Amino acid sequence: MKKVLGTMLLTGFLLFIVGCETPATTTIDPSGAKLGTITIELYDADEIRTAYRTVDFHAGDTLLGLLRNQFVVYCADADFQPDATCSYESQWGYFVLGIDTLTAFDGSGYLALYVNEVYQVVGISDIILADGAVYAFKYTVS
Repeated sequence: MKKVLGTMLLTGFLLFIVGCETPATTTIDPSGAKLGTITIELYDADEIRTAYRTVDFHAGDTLLGLLRNQFVVYCADADFQPDATCSYESQWGYFVLGIDTLTAFDGSGYLALYVNEVYQVVGISDIILADGAVYAFKYTVS
């Protein structure tokens, strides 16, 4: 039984690390011109959309940066406590604990990231911006 559980946990971890479907890449324009437009959506535990923004992105923009320009974002600090500066980046990248009033501070859930309705198993730092894509953060009970 322990071997089966260990194998299942290892498989899940490997899927988390390797990742799955991600949006197509976009061409980098060194002039800083607009490369595209994305939509950011927030959903509560009842899958009700509580907020959304449609924003333009340019060369060098990141999902975390755009998110922080539109909302108050709380990332985990080194002690896994909410930090609105998002100044701590672990070896796995940034871990988003909350966006505005959508928070997972108590550990009973987390903010799952979906790109065009596809659950992402990579961190926010590894997400590539794609013109027309929808980036949804959904509170998910653990």
